[in-house]
Amino acid sequence: MYALPLAAALGFVALVHAADTTSPCSAQPSGYGPLPSPNDEATFKTFPAFASAANSAVAPPLYQRVFANLNASEFATAANVYLGYYELKAYDAAACTALCDQSSGCVGANL
Repeated sequence: MYALPLAAALGFVALVHAADTTSPCSAQPSGYGPLPSPNDEATFKTFPAFASAANSAVAPPLYQRVFANLNASEFATAANVYLGYYELKAYDAAACTALCDQSSGCVGANL
């Protein structure tokens, strides 16, 4: 077995279904996690609940944490390296990496 990297990114990310995929700035429904106020980019990036979740996340077996509490999704999106998008009802590294294990070519996950 090989150890695969787990990238616990920007805390507890409120994952949601896209309401309008044609406009990158359209309003989206609330996700399952805590909601910062005001709900804008600056507050989202500095929201203590997200940082706490990211910094306390434990890597599941066969994975290792490479970094925590960074803006990883910005970099991965820019590099076009995402293999999929899944909505989770909780910040659950084991559930996230289980999805990665089922996806051909997946070697890590951003939470």
